[in-house]
Amino acid sequence: MKKIIILFAVIVIIIIGGILSFDSSTRIEKDPSKDSFKIGIVSWVTNEEFEKNIISFKKYVQLDDHFNENNLQFIERISNADKSKHQEIVQEFIDEKVDLIFTQTTSGTLAVKEMTQKIPIVFSVVTYPVEAGIINDLEQSGNNIVGTRNYISIEEQFDFFLEISQVNKIGFIHRENESNSMIQINEAIEYGNKHGIEIIDISATSLENLENKINGNISNVDALYQACDTLVQSGGEEIAIRIATENNKPTFSCNLDGVREGALAGKVANFEDIGQESGSMAHKILEGKDVRNMKTKGPSIAYSIINLKTAESLGIEISKDMEYSVREVIR
Repeated sequence: MKKIIILFAVIVIIIIGGILSFDSSTRIEKDPSKDSFKIGIVSWVTNEEFEKNIISFKKYVQLDDHFNENNLQFIERISNADKSKHQEIVQEFIDEKVDLIFTQTTSGTLAVKEMTQKIPIVFSVVTYPVEAGIINDLEQSGNNIVGTRNYISIEEQFDFFLEISQVNKIGFIHRENESNSMIQINEAIEYGNKHGIEIIDISATSLENLENKINGNISNVDALYQACDTLVQSGGEEIAIRIATENNKPTFSCNLDGVREGALAGKVANFEDIGQESGSMAHKILEGKDVRNMKTKGPSIAYSIINLKTAESLGIEISKDMEYSVREVIR
């Protein structure tokens, strides 16, 4: 009997020890003697909106006097969509014993996830973090990762577009087989089936390939839509807008920058806003909050934007009511 009791006690100790060990891997232990912190920031790709996202993140990590330039160091790197380079950078962060890693995009975040299950990871600009396998649930991540989505439903986006310009065939621009945009195009096809809109899949593996694909399809579509993915965000948007403009056809964008650069309209996530939320999450994690129990969040409201210069060049009239209803108008 004594042997059974001792064995049971050992098993309980092992289980408790395992739980405590797991807990410590998802939170930063409060150490009164620790007087400085390091955050590694690794970008998959970059543009003006991604930069604003990082600036906003850094600002809100330092929301109060707990963390400031005297006790908080940011180590910033970019991989230019090279996974092996991305993971070399993450290994550098691990060797530097950073307290937290900030990452952007689905591809970038998945590459970081492969490298560490212990260091807290905060992400931003990820459209479908559960479906992509980054976290287990939006309400509680269940692992060492949490962050912010740039998700605005296709239904909300396309309803907005069709208020501005009635089209029947939309070319859907995206990177071939990228998980975010594959989910998004399925949403678009479902929307199209419901509303009598034909969605033409225009996927590509590179910018050169994308240009060829758009040129081959532009005569068969009424408009183009640029998805929320890294090919679009790293040069594909400009190609799509240029070709559409040459053919007097509108483009709709999932990206704020796209409309500012010539797309007709977008209902998008504001990268500064979600960067702010990610920064607030990182702040709480540095204070000792358990990442596993934190909620992944998205934009509180979509950022609607119309480019009146593009509308005028296409001969599309934008009503005053529409102008007054959106967050930003490019004149």
